[in-house]
Amino acid sequence: MTDCIVIGGGLIGMFTARELARSGARVTLLERGALGRESSWAGGGILSPLYPWRFPDPVNELALWSQRHYADLAATLHDETGIDPQWYPCGLLILDPAEPEAVNPWQARFADRAEWLDGRATAATEPALAPDRAGPALWLPSIANIRNPRLLKAL
Repeated sequence: MTDCIVIGGGLIGMFTARELARSGARVTLLERGALGRESSWAGGGILSPLYPWRFPDPVNELALWSQRHYADLAATLHDETGIDPQWYPCGLLILDPAEPEAVNPWQARFADRAEWLDGRATAATEPALAPDRAGPALWLPSIANIRNPRLLKAL
């Protein structure tokens, strides 16, 4: 049996420790404070960078991988622990998609589904918007979020 030390008790450290333990290693997780606090606790849980076309390809590749696997991970953790991480496929509506010249190439490479909406379609997608905000928008329906505090507790 291999002994491993994982330094950092945020999401990445906890995921790493979990996978090492699942592979048969004995894991010690070191964190200076409480596990899962700091930025992991405070994160919004959105499984995509906002304005993803502004990020390098490796970030988008990781986000796309996460979007495809988090539903199964959340279900597995729920089954194993009884704690529901509350993975929710909510979509992402970007109201002022600046840089359309950058969005289109990003969309062709990374977005499995992305739709440009006119004002009427934007209002239909999010009826709670103020009328003056229901202009052109970019809709990414496959984006999901997860409740970080519950995910951390399940881990």
